[in-house]
Amino acid sequence: MLAKPTIHIDEDDVEEQLAKLGLTLNSLHEALRAGYEAKQDLTKNDPIWHRAPTPTAKIIRGLREQLIPQGWIRSDAKGLATIIHPDGHLSIGVAAGDKMTGLDTEVQPRTRSRKGPATKDAISINQLRFEGMLPEISPPSTRILLFRIASNTIKAELSLPASIGEDEHISEWSKRIILPDMKLTTAIPTPTPVPVPVPATSIKVPRKAQSG
Repeated sequence: MLAKPTIHIDEDDVEEQLAKLGLTLNSLHEALRAGYEAKQDLTKNDPIWHRAPTPTAKIIRGLREQLIPQGWIRSDAKGLATIIHPDGHLSIGVAAGDKMTGLDTEVQPRTRSRKGPATKDAISINQLRFEGMLPEISPPSTRILLFRIASNTIKAELSLPASIGEDEHISEWSKRIILPDMKLTTAIPTPTPVPVPVPATSIKVPRKAQSG
């Protein structure tokens, strides 16, 4: 078990921490809004393999659309979708989190899905940076924009993953910047099945044969 993470949750402190990283709360919220809108469009008729990744993909796209005009660089190295700060010191990825996401509690949040080799490599670099074992010019540290969409509220945090468990979920973080809840005006509707119309059936009565 690693040391308890540093948590930033006061809104002024959050804004200050984001500014140090070259970010604004508004840019992150706009990207999160894209994920919310994507989730609104999903129904039970979408294939299950499409439902979970879609909001995440839209958020990373939203981040890129917000930050590339400011000089940030898009990267899909090793299949890991991120956006990299112009000076190369910071990389940001996106992941869906569990019910502890965005909460200042003893129990740390964890990613909802397992992470692959590229994420493991990124976390190893985070660990080496933390231990001061990397030169100044080195691969960037990677933070995760961890989010959870519940009804008309998005809970999210920009956090620095510290380790990945044997179950391949990220569940330990060294730094957490917890964003203010983002309230949306429209709740995500619960899809209702559309009744299939039953075609009317007609019964043909054979004509009686006419007599002589």
